[in-house]
Amino acid sequence: MIPLETLLKHFDIAYEKHQLERAITHNSFSENNNSRYVFLGMFAFKGAVAAWVFNHVAGTGTQLQQYLGNLFKQPFLETFFDKNIKQITKIDPKIDLNTQKHIFAYAFLGFVYDNATEEQLNDFIFHQIIKQKLEKQQKHIARNLAHQEKMRVRQEDKKKQAQEEDRKRRLAKEKAKEKKTSSKGVNTIYREYTLEEIKEMSASKRRNLQDKGIIPKGLNF
Repeated sequence: MIPLETLLKHFDIAYEKHQLERAITHNSFSENNNSRYVFLGMFAFKGAVAAWVFNHVAGTGTQLQQYLGNLFKQPFLETFFDKNIKQITKIDPKIDLNTQKHIFAYAFLGFVYDNATEEQLNDFIFHQIIKQKLEKQQKHIARNLAHQEKMRVRQEDKKKQAQEEDRKRRLAKEKAKEKKTSSKGVNTIYREYTLEEIKEMSASKRRNLQDKGIIPKGLNF
């Protein structure tokens, strides 16, 4: 059973096979084509969806118009075509099928409008149009939340990394200061000298250290 037949059976929509054949036939392929169904899909089916939106969705007229427009964006029509119609189309091979996806989608929606009862039509609209939109919105929201969480974690990691680098810098600075303090008097003149070291000094160095008060005066060697 082809996808379209499965879809129609799922909603218990009765139809005649020759009508379904017509719904998937492009006007480039035969005079007995889907152009009338395209018209019905673009205006009658879309109008039925507009009525559903009016009765179930809050908002101003402008907001409802935007909502309806979003429902029938090109990506939705093309996805519907790829999922349900792509393998069974009848079209002149010279025509680029990719440019006609929305035409076939509207044709089938017009076919549904022509064959479904009011209850079946509303059921079809909710599950194939509205619910698809809601699921897409939920996925979009989930992706946004996941992205926000990812960015939050990344910012936290950067903050922790900056804090760690700052801690290391402060620690290195403290160690350098301690090293400088501890080395003062070891690697410089400001340290304690043994009598042996003082004895080995030149007279000028000894006088210099005595003048600075580093070693006591009055030492005779």
